[in-house]
Amino acid sequence: MWPPNHAADGIRINAVFPETLHTDGLERAGAQARADVARTLPLRRLGQPAEVARAILWSHWQPVARPLIGHR
Repeated sequence: MWPPNHAADGIRINAVFPETLHTDGLERAGAQARADVARTLPLRRLGQPAEVARAILWSHWQPVARPLIGHR
C-alpha cells in the first residue's frame, strides 16, 4: 500500500522504525553489552522507549504533522 494513493481519501499511513531500544533484556545484559550494541548503531546510542512514544504521539496528534503521509 503506497501512502500517497490514499492521501486524497484522508487516510494517512505512517510507521516508526526506531533503532535498538534500551530494554529490560539489555539492562540485565550489563553496561558492557549495552555499550557494545550502541557502538553498532548509527547514532551510537540506544534509544529510549519514551522517545519512540513521543515520536508516535507527535506524528498522530500535532497539527503540523497532518501533511505527513509516509514514505516508500
